[in-house]
Amino acid sequence: MTTIKTTKDPQISTYLVKVLTDVGFSGNQAYVYLACLKLGTASIWDISLVSGVKRTTCYVVMKDLIPKGIASISERTKKALYSVISPNDLFFNLKIKQNKLIESIHELNALTSKSHSKPHVRMFEGIGGVEQAYRLTLNLPENGEILIYGTPDVYNNYKDMVNDYLKQRVSRKIKVRAIIADTPFGRKVIKEDEKILRQVRLLSKDIFNQQTEINILPDSIIYIAHSEDKPFATVIENSTLAREEKNRFEILWNMAKEPSVI
Repeated sequence: MTTIKTTKDPQISTYLVKVLTDVGFSGNQAYVYLACLKLGTASIWDISLVSGVKRTTCYVVMKDLIPKGIASISERTKKALYSVISPNDLFFNLKIKQNKLIESIHELNALTSKSHSKPHVRMFEGIGGVEQAYRLTLNLPENGEILIYGTPDVYNNYKDMVNDYLKQRVSRKIKVRAIIADTPFGRKVIKEDEKILRQVRLLSKDIFNQQTEINILPDSIIYIAHSEDKPFATVIENSTLAREEKNRFEILWNMAKEPSVI
């Protein structure tokens, strides 16, 4: 492994390097990319001076970045000159890759379910664990849908988290259909339905008194126990079980009434 030198240019911050490594750059690639942004079209000598990465390593980095469309080389002069794409173009480059992954997620999950006969079970403990379980639902593609058996405890126990989560879900255009008990609190929360891409139907508390929240996704089910002294979430990843749970949800959904009808 090549050791990265400390950059000689203070404008190339470790924060920006971290941002790039978080989206797939190696450390050396991040330093070289940032140096090229600052320099524009430049020689390997200058890139090495600004980035703090050895010249021989800069050549290797460029050899990796050029086929990916992130860097290019010009040999119109006696000395080879290098440049990189703009941050905006880099963002769109990464966005295209992300969209391809999102479009393929169900196909990839189908491969997983075929190769594992047993469901994959994960546990998340404590408030932080519950929040982590909620974030799993944000991996759905745009216009995806979450089916929920709801409880009011989530609003009582995680108010700040709920507000942040709802903003992220709405920005991703992920919809929700939820069944909750017909209570004064239940009727209060449904006033926000249209704004947060949610449809709610109510069932009498005599027949529906849900203690555990259940989130049903296309390939998994998330059980969240809010009322415990130490909250926890259990995630079961299995498309067959998720499909059966969805069928049960649809039966109850058809039994329930829209709030305006009750």
